[in-house]
Amino acid sequence: MNTSETPPDGVYFRNSPHVSDTSRVSGLGVYSGEQVQLLCYAFGDGVGPYSDALWYDVLNVSRPTNQGVPDRGYLNAHYINDGKVANQADAGVPACGSTPTPQPSPAPAPTPAPQPATTADAAATWAKAQVGKNLDSNLCLTFAFAAYSAAGRNLRTAVSVPITSNTYPADLWGYFTSGTTGTGANAPAGALVFWASKTGDRTLSHVTVSIGGGTMVSTTDSLNESVVHLETFAQRSYSIELGWWLP
Repeated sequence: MNTSETPPDGVYFRNSPHVSDTSRVSGLGVYSGEQVQLLCYAFGDGVGPYSDALWYDVLNVSRPTNQGVPDRGYLNAHYINDGKVANQADAGVPACGSTPTPQPSPAPAPTPAPQPATTADAAATWAKAQVGKNLDSNLCLTFAFAAYSAAGRNLRTAVSVPITSNTYPADLWGYFTSGTTGTGANAPAGALVFWASKTGDRTLSHVTVSIGGGTMVSTTDSLNESVVHLETFAQRSYSIELGWWLP
């Protein structure tokens, strides 16, 4: 690089906006006709006939590297054909060392809307609300179906056998056309739990509505012959669990 720093020679980059602060490394700067990217600006020593004190920290985009290092440094605006008068910085270039304008924080994610209760949850809630009411012990199947009816589901369409006045819970077990079945006290809320009599008498079979946690809502039975009540799986040891059905 010629050290005259007059066209068509090259210009050394500076380490700061001062004429004397240069490492004078050959090729570390710009030659006539090369293009630079303006990274930021600062004011320092005046250069040229108009004492232009505006300096830019620039990157030589025509030769981005020089001897393996970025071809970058301070260059006085006198050597840049930017169409500006002396000492006038380009409006789109920030001052060197300035703090970038903080970007607005993204709006917080909206709080998810409460999820509507499932049909099974709604059925369990309805059944629990009947605790303490006086319902005949022969209405356990009607009670279970009413819980789902209150939740907007007609269970008659989910069984493959006809339901008449002579239908008992044991008659329905195993004839479901939808849903999930299982056994044990882990019956989910809304599951209908079917029980058989140890005597084998189908007319003594029973169905309860699980509310989860091993607890069920039952119409009147041997445990409570007066009202709808809560009972646990352990309390029904006098019956045989057929299983539970979550429609």
